[in-house]
Amino acid sequence: MKKSLVILFVAGFFITCKKDKSPSASKETVLSKVSFNGTLVSEFIFSPQKQLTRLNEYNEKTGKFSYATVFEYDAVGRMVMENQYSSTNKLMGQVLYNWLSADKLSFHQYKSLSGADSGKITNRVNYSYDGSGRISQRAWINLVSNVMENSGDYSYYNNNNLRLEAAYYYDNGVPKLQWETDYTDGNPIPPSLLKHKGWPINFLFFDMATGESHFTYYNNGAISLESKVIFSDRKYDNAGFLQSQTITRKSIKPLKPDEVIQARYEYIQL
Repeated sequence: MKKSLVILFVAGFFITCKKDKSPSASKETVLSKVSFNGTLVSEFIFSPQKQLTRLNEYNEKTGKFSYATVFEYDAVGRMVMENQYSSTNKLMGQVLYNWLSADKLSFHQYKSLSGADSGKITNRVNYSYDGSGRISQRAWINLVSNVMENSGDYSYYNNNNLRLEAAYYYDNGVPKLQWETDYTDGNPIPPSLLKHKGWPINFLFFDMATGESHFTYYNNGAISLESKVIFSDRKYDNAGFLQSQTITRKSIKPLKPDEVIQARYEYIQL
């Protein structure tokens, strides 16, 4: 009888150990830090509930703290508020999100917490989606007339990488192109990064996937500004997460010397 108890105890010990180790298989890899030329520029902070709670941004030249966004979530894990903090950690504004369904936003509203408009809702942005459930447009709506004044329009590659971002202003209902950024395709963004992206669209992740982005700004239809960003020398870990890359910023109009950045990315597991 004693021997049987010992066998049962040993068997139970190994089963328990196996169960204890199994959750590690479900851990998610998330971005924690981004550095340019050895200077920290972005820092992602997560809660014990595995939610992105704060994103700190730093000046890429000086390393000084620039601003922060603190995210809040509802009971089912949907992001419902951004709290925006200044370089002095003063709360300056809030973005309030309203959901259409479990995975689609209806609109967000910005509440200023400084200056003459403190405490007021100053704008509303409506969301539209394409047939694959991706954000296809964000429309800035006049709160008085309920008319669309500006929009950001988006299209994607089949792997969900961003293909084009275009900004329009509306003149008597007629869209006028202000600027656009074209992206080449690249490796898909790891799902765990997109799951914890914070903002509804986090353009940082597209810069980790595209090979090149081309920005054009228009003035009455003529190009007044033009630039290009080239991403090269990429290194990945064995799981396919980007570890480092070279970012070359090229100003085409006006013509300026290139700016070369050595970017590094750090990750943690939740």
